[in-house]
Amino acid sequence: MTSPRTVNLLQLPDSLDELEWEDHSSHGRQGARIHYLFRDEARGHRVALVHCRPGTHAKPHRHAGHESILVLEGGFQDDFGRYEKGDLAVFPAGSQHGWSSPQGGLMYVVWGGPVTALAG
Repeated sequence: MTSPRTVNLLQLPDSLDELEWEDHSSHGRQGARIHYLFRDEARGHRVALVHCRPGTHAKPHRHAGHESILVLEGGFQDDFGRYEKGDLAVFPAGSQHGWSSPQGGLMYVVWGGPVTALAG
């Protein structure tokens, strides 16, 4: 039996440098890093922390499954609005968007399927 991975989201801003981060530049992202909490690449299911420096952005992309983003610090914006600390944005399967984070931020993100880049 495998034990669960436990992370205290409320204490994260103070302990970010203790995590192992990877560059998160897929789909035209610039300025982000990612720490995977769970990853099943065969199904495109992932759970991660995404840390954005000020000015981070992502080009338009499509989600085959849902995407849920909980903003822990800072925020981001897309074609649908602005999301700030405490906001939970749940995008349905088939949704598409590009986004930016002018102020930077820390997000807890869940992907329920693969993500593909869109032209533009």
